[in-house]
Amino acid sequence: MGKKIFFVALLSLISISFNQIEAGDLPTPESGVYPFDDLKPIDTIIGDAHFVGLGESVHASEGYIAAKLKVIQYLVEKKGFRAFEMETPWRAARRVNQYISTCQGSPKDALYGIFSVWWSESTVQLFKWLCEFNQSHASDPVVFFGFDTQSQTLEDIADLKVYLEKVAPSESAELIQGLTPCEGYGLTKSEYQKHTTLIFAGQYTVPDDQNASCVLGLDKIEHYLQKVPASNELEWAKIFVIGIRGYQGELYNFVQRSAVSFQSRDVSMAELVERLHRLISPTAKAILWAHNTHLSMHHDEVLTQAYSGALSMGTLLKQRLQNDYAPIGMVGYRVGFLWPGQPPQEIPTPDLSGSVEGLLHQTGIDQAIVDLSGNFLKPGQDYGLQEEGMVPSRQFKGLIFLDRSPPMVPPQ
Repeated sequence: MGKKIFFVALLSLISISFNQIEAGDLPTPESGVYPFDDLKPIDTIIGDAHFVGLGESVHASEGYIAAKLKVIQYLVEKKGFRAFEMETPWRAARRVNQYISTCQGSPKDALYGIFSVWWSESTVQLFKWLCEFNQSHASDPVVFFGFDTQSQTLEDIADLKVYLEKVAPSESAELIQGLTPCEGYGLTKSEYQKHTTLIFAGQYTVPDDQNASCVLGLDKIEHYLQKVPASNELEWAKIFVIGIRGYQGELYNFVQRSAVSFQSRDVSMAELVERLHRLISPTAKAILWAHNTHLSMHHDEVLTQAYSGALSMGTLLKQRLQNDYAPIGMVGYRVGFLWPGQPPQEIPTPDLSGSVEGLLHQTGIDQAIVDLSGNFLKPGQDYGLQEEGMVPSRQFKGLIFLDRSPPMVPPQ
């Protein structure tokens, strides 16, 4: 079933009941909908939360990235946030932190530290602004790091082997042997890239027995690490294991069990958000940049075609952090995106009568902040949002709405 057909069918299953509003009427303050030119309403949305998520319904959209730049500047300057964490591999992301910490090199070169879906002119401006902010706040800088586990298994295995040989010289050979069935073990970087490309193209499936052996090997290493005295080195070793396990699960389940594959990645990302935060910036308030789906607070309740019933990173963070976690989703009515290597595209235009985006579009407002505790939407009511069915306030504390977001603009 195509995504558009699925959404139409989904709307026939849920009872949509918006508060009445005439097209072109701007919402009242009681509705919780505010113009985006004043960011003060964000204060009420996030409250005292130390972890604030900034989402997006699709990657590679310039309007979304530019809007995030504005919100991040506000959170850093006005609300004291000092950790900026992104859905991108944590190892490569150190390149960005090096730039914003020293201003050495260029913000354009720093883009190589993040996924290419955010290689945009607005991201360059964001990195440049963070560098300048840190230069004038040397004693209280912003730190940047990634929390994704994708595409770094080879490095995780190599570093874990070094650690085990150091702390368990008599047992390391047996423990390391348990890693040999794991995806990527013994391959070069180019070989591994070709191998994972086949998996994501649906042309190869990891054998069941091989995956089971890898999981058993990781279990044995985790059991051994429980006996090792606490140290920063031990915490990093645990991060290596989490990374290997998360990406292994994503690859193994990708072809036949997409929801399980998604959950494997998100479980590992939730772990890394907390563990890396404790290691790198334990007292800082943190901004989490990710897709809306990863940030949603109760994703297992969402009616979705691809990942129905799966736990998201945000679901797990909400369980652990409670009110200390406040995700803000970002959605739009006409949203373009520029996926690397492809021509500009646009996501399907939301249904006017059955989606939050359609309702906001009919107000005539170009950009808005939506406090989901307001009365714009009926409490407990299912709505269409980013082509999925959900109670919006169960997934996000607030929304940022753009009536138009053009495709990503590559840096000049």
